[in-house]
Amino acid sequence: MSYPKSLGMIARPLRRQAIGKFPALVSLLEHWPTVVGPETGQHCLPIRLVPQRGKEEDKKHATRFILHLQVRPSYAPVLQHDLPQLLNQVNGFLGEDCVTKITLHQAPPDPYQRPVLRPLSPSELQKIDEMTNTVTDSALKLALQGLGKALLQRKN
Repeated sequence: MSYPKSLGMIARPLRRQAIGKFPALVSLLEHWPTVVGPETGQHCLPIRLVPQRGKEEDKKHATRFILHLQVRPSYAPVLQHDLPQLLNQVNGFLGEDCVTKITLHQAPPDPYQRPVLRPLSPSELQKIDEMTNTVTDSALKLALQGLGKALLQRKN
C-alpha cells in the first residue's frame, strides 16, 4: 500500500533546485522592499545572482556576484541613475563587496505583484488592540494583531 506523500517531501527537491547554490537570492527576494526602499521595490525585482568570473588571485577571496534585476521600462532610467546607491544598499544587506555589478533587464510588470498596502488610521489600530485584549498568550496576540492589520490594509 502506498501512503500519500506530504507536500514538504514533494517540494524539497524543487526548492533545492530553485534556490540552487545561492540562498542569498532568496533572502534578498524576501527582504527586497526593505533593502532598496518601497518605491524602488515596486518597480524592480532581483531575478538572478550569478558568480562573477575573476582572476586566480580573486579566487582566494569570497565569491563576488553580478545581480540581475527585472525593471519596468519606465523606471529603468531612474534606476540606472541610482545604480551606485542601489549597489551600496544591496551590499549592505548581503555583505561588503558581495555584489560588484548590477545588470538591468527591462520587462513588463509582474501581474502577480503584491498589492500596495494602505497605512492604517489610529482608530483602526485601536480597534485591533481592543479586539485582541482578551487574548492572554502573547505570541497568539501578536499573530492575531498582524493578521488584523494585514486584512484591514488590503481593504479599499
